[in-house]
Amino acid sequence: MTSSPFDRVTSPALLTVLTSKDCPNCAQVVEQVRELERRCSLVQATVQDVFEAEALRIKHSVHSVPAIIIDEDLVIQGQVTARRLAEILASRGTPAYDTDKMRAFLDSSRIDDAAVFLRKPGRAPSVLPILATAELSDRMGVTLVVQTAHEAAPGSLSELVPGLIELLTSDNASLRGDVADLLGTLGDPRAVQALQGMLGDADEDVVAAASDALESIQGGMN
Repeated sequence: MTSSPFDRVTSPALLTVLTSKDCPNCAQVVEQVRELERRCSLVQATVQDVFEAEALRIKHSVHSVPAIIIDEDLVIQGQVTARRLAEILASRGTPAYDTDKMRAFLDSSRIDDAAVFLRKPGRAPSVLPILATAELSDRMGVTLVVQTAHEAAPGSLSELVPGLIELLTSDNASLRGDVADLLGTLGDPRAVQALQGMLGDADEDVVAAASDALESIQGGMN
């Protein structure tokens, strides 16, 4: 029998809910947070008006409410259920939580913060599930974060390369092309064989992206 996510929250969590009196969805989110508190004794939550919490709003780049700040670390904006919040809390310390954090950075356009996070050991693969969703806006955000992180510290994203190579097998041609571009940006020789295989892709845009990526990688090797 699978345990409830509420039962899997085994360490304390502090939530701050930012709302405003004119927000049509805030009351529902506050209700969900209170439900989480009732079902998880380790969760403590406070509710603050966003206009009275200017420092928090600026620190976490909160652009809309409702917004939930978890442990001064992760910001969830928009509507969310108590169960989903419990799942996030239960996943702390896992790759799934890292991906949630990366999504939060992208949602709030905190590209520089996302790039710093991505460069930390073990964090680079956090973008792979976001890329795999094949949403264009998500891929554009991830691409910008990867480029920013790579420019700041070339070679720091080596952990990302094997996962990107796997995504080259996607059925989505647009995704394959974007991944080829990312591999070219990273310039890791491990991608050469996989990119050579993409030169026979049925999509001409993918072929062009793979060719450009190979040129970039091989140019860096010379």
